[in-house]
Amino acid sequence: MALASVLLLGFLAMAQAQGGPQLAPFLLPGCTIMFSAGALCSDKPTPVDKGCCPLGFSCTPDPTRPGGPATCVEKPAGRQTFARAAAAAEACSASVLPGGACGDASGPSPGSCCPDGFSCQAPAADSAVREFTCQADSSAPPLLAAAAAAAVVPNPVPPLPADACACRVDNNGNRVPRACPSPWDHPAGTSRVLPKLTVDKSGNLVRAAGSGKAAPAALRGVNWFGWEDGEVPPSSFPSAAIGADGQNSLQRLRLLGINALRVPFTFSALADDLKDYSVFTACAVGDGTDRHDLTAGTPRHPPQNDPDDYVALKKTLDPQYLALKPANLAVPPSYAYSGMAHPPPAAAGQDARCNRPWSAPFLDSYTSPSARAEWGSEFKLTMCNWYLPQGAGALGIHRFLWQLSYLVSQGNYIFLDYHPTSDDDPNMLDPQLFASNWGNLWAAVMAQPNSDLLAGRIVPDLVNEASRFGCQWDRACTKCAKGSDLVAAATAAIRAVDPNAIISVNALGQDGAGGCAGRYLGLNWGDGFITDQKVLQQTNISDPSFLFE
Repeated sequence: MALASVLLLGFLAMAQAQGGPQLAPFLLPGCTIMFSAGALCSDKPTPVDKGCCPLGFSCTPDPTRPGGPATCVEKPAGRQTFARAAAAAEACSASVLPGGACGDASGPSPGSCCPDGFSCQAPAADSAVREFTCQADSSAPPLLAAAAAAAVVPNPVPPLPADACACRVDNNGNRVPRACPSPWDHPAGTSRVLPKLTVDKSGNLVRAAGSGKAAPAALRGVNWFGWEDGEVPPSSFPSAAIGADGQNSLQRLRLLGINALRVPFTFSALADDLKDYSVFTACAVGDGTDRHDLTAGTPRHPPQNDPDDYVALKKTLDPQYLALKPANLAVPPSYAYSGMAHPPPAAAGQDARCNRPWSAPFLDSYTSPSARAEWGSEFKLTMCNWYLPQGAGALGIHRFLWQLSYLVSQGNYIFLDYHPTSDDDPNMLDPQLFASNWGNLWAAVMAQPNSDLLAGRIVPDLVNEASRFGCQWDRACTKCAKGSDLVAAATAAIRAVDPNAIISVNALGQDGAGGCAGRYLGLNWGDGFITDQKVLQQTNISDPSFLFE
């Protein structure tokens, strides 16, 4: 695919050098790349793509330039078709060829039909012709074939299977199923949920404070990658320092003073089946210290290389704890582990194997002093990630929603970042598809238990670096609908579910990407909120003023 992308970019660079728009904003069935009427074209622009011209046009080499480039040329009259009119059961008393009159100055004539790929259009304002004529149709619905085939966030989300979690992996490597716990079923409950984020009258992001005065929102955040690239969390956190359990990632982040997580994802990942059981593994269990000889009642979780108190006091970013002295090596109460129980708790009615012991005594012959000092008299285990939805019938969105609730319950703000990684994305070409996916996802989030505690703690970030698709605020480009249409449609869909949702928007359209507008020197992907009208006119960069009206 990398070679294909290079070849395609090379072809498009050659096409752009000729000037004018080159790609049509829709796909015909069986085509992966569309070229506009009159544009340079290729039936095979890359080894894996099928290039097509609009209906009524064919990719034809210039007969005067043997071996030269081909362009989308209007088909001869004898090869034009009228299948669209026939399918619509139109009464075609007159089949009008391209360029022919299909009406007078007052409008189209009843019974006049244009060929496939053409429509009866009004004359241009500066044209000497005053009658309606059949012209190439540039108003076809965007991405017809691709939009229908694109993965869309399900609405409603299907029920999670009863045994979607696993308490163990048996000797054959098969998961032993059990019911999934609630993401709120842990010692912290709802006690660690942070105040809602809101925007004050001055446009500042603040933490709501009930009847008191709102305080500025101090966010210390990192990315929680995986949902955007196929490495579904916790598989995206392979670290010896953190261990194999997904909760350990979060525990370490808390110890470091992190309170905000940006979660990149794609809509298609949420529709995927979770068939890989590899995240379910046996783990040693500890209590956050360098010892495994646990006292009764001590919260247990899989250990990290660094003891909790060392991380909290030596590596934290939290200014509240930076001033503590090394002699005070005690984990602050707000940092104590409060996640899911380890090992998986026994429960009535579940597979008997889930209720078997999780520890075994060392043999008398095992006399290592260091092991005895660390482990005591027995070896203690747990099941990493036993609490995560997985297996047949479980979809990506089931685990995604579980994790969002759990992250909030453990004291985090979440920025949900739609993060497409492909060179083309149907959502960027179709505002309605984009809005449908965001609206369905937000409806699923707000349908979760304790949704009132999720509101104001999860922020939709509509799309990451839309400049990669050439998106502009005030105009469509080759791979992107008008940016203002995308933002408006997605915002309306989200706020139809949650009228008070805070929505994050990446800047775009002023870095020259896509070749559809000018560039303000020094700006890159993610930049582009200049609204000074003089600068906009001088540079021909797109105008985001609608965001601030």
